[in-house]
Amino acid sequence: MILVDDGIATGFTARAGIQHSLDSMRSFADEVVIVDTPPWVFAIGEFYQDFAQTSDEEVVPLLEEGAAVRPAS
Repeated sequence: MILVDDGIATGFTARAGIQHSLDSMRSFADEVVIVDTPPWVFAIGEFYQDFAQTSDEEVVPLLEEGAAVRPAS
């Protein structure tokens, strides 16, 4: 598996893919490669003007819409 997270701040998005934080990923992956982690980065949210959380009420209809247009396998 190749897991790419362009803004791993808390690890929650990476956990959704592999169920473990970056520190524990090494014990579950053959290799963990971090391309760049600047020492001055506190959180990815500081790079956005609006980094509001997305609610379940916003996401669920979009997932359902995507599932409806996806061809059956």
